[in-house]
Amino acid sequence: MAVVRCWGRIGKRGCEKSEVFATEREAASRFLVLARRKHQKGYRPAGNCGKTREALTHEVRTR
Repeated sequence: MAVVRCWGRIGKRGCEKSEVFATEREAASRFLVLARRKHQKGYRPAGNCGKTREALTHEVRTR
């Protein structure tokens, strides 16, 4: 399992960071920590980096 984060300016190629975890529970825990931090700073969810779930799953499997 992995947590994938994407960021960047609108209209530009952004950056992406993946963190791979041994279990779904560890990945979910990390995601919630990151989401809480962003929420506290006023951020709101924007999407999934423009990628489908299948594309994201494939990327994680090939690393």
